[in-house]
Amino acid sequence: MNEINFTSQISKKDFIRFNYYSYYRRWSAKLMVLATPFFIYITVLSFLNKVESNYKWFLIFLSSMVIYVPISIYFSSKKAYKNQPILHEQMNYEITDEFITVKGGTFKSTQSWANVISVSETKNLILIWENPKAARLIPKESLNNDQIAILNKIVDLQSHVENKLKK
Repeated sequence: MNEINFTSQISKKDFIRFNYYSYYRRWSAKLMVLATPFFIYITVLSFLNKVESNYKWFLIFLSSMVIYVPISIYFSSKKAYKNQPILHEQMNYEITDEFITVKGGTFKSTQSWANVISVSETKNLILIWENPKAARLIPKESLNNDQIAILNKIVDLQSHVENKLKK
């Protein structure tokens, strides 16, 4: 039976990074980012050429949304981290072939792999996805290479869980 034990703590920076990642992984957000240069270009041209158009204000709105969204994600993430003390706690993880157990100062949670849909990673985090919008965040710095390899084996044993960890 495979098993790993480690201690982790989610930093404010990790939490903010996750929220950016979570938002910008959607196709609509990617489309907005790709279309931004076009919107800004058209908006600037319309003002420079003094074009009278009903679309001018719409283009200004779209261009401003590109600025507003990342700023709002940052501040809402910062506020959520501050208001959720459970995120500040040091967490002890025990991950086996059957369960994921997390213990903090004020909580204990045991979850079966049946409730996990996928496991992925970013540059700084390992994400255990419980549904398409919610994940457990594990900073990579909490695990050594051997533990990541064992986690990869554990995830591979779960036939229904999509393993997006680097091999």
